[in-house]
Amino acid sequence: MKKEKKITTDDEAYRPDEGEVKQLTPEKAFINSADHTLNGTRLEPYTIERMWAADSMGLRWGRLSTPAAKQFAQDNTYPGMSGDVAIVMWLCSMKDMEEIRCARRDPAPAEDKAITFAEKHKIASPKQKEFWDAYRVFLDIMTEVHVAYGQPEEQKKTQNQTVKK
Repeated sequence: MKKEKKITTDDEAYRPDEGEVKQLTPEKAFINSADHTLNGTRLEPYTIERMWAADSMGLRWGRLSTPAAKQFAQDNTYPGMSGDVAIVMWLCSMKDMEEIRCARRDPAPAEDKAITFAEKHKIASPKQKEFWDAYRVFLDIMTEVHVAYGQPEEQKKTQNQTVKK
């Protein structure tokens, strides 16, 4: 019987409370996504279409600079987190897949809608109490994404091969 190898990462932001990350399919990882809510609004799972739209809209999570990553490690905040929370919460509130696809193709009007959503739900700024509940949901969703789509460290490491002409 083979012993299952634990998958670990140096990035504490992606380490779940249990201390161990199990390889899951995206479908299994997103089972928990069905339970996310924001101010009584049921949120849809953060599907790949929503991920791509968030990326087009300027999501910063996953691309933090070294100083921003250090800040996150110190106090669990980072520059741009307010916009990230608004973008992801708005996308997860949407049921119309065509509107989500439009957000990917034309992000400026989608960003305006995310701003309106953030203002309505009082999640536009960390100075608003409701923001922190939304931020917790956001971090849960980002952890689910990492579990579903992240690669174990041993698979990430590849040798650079030089092509000789």
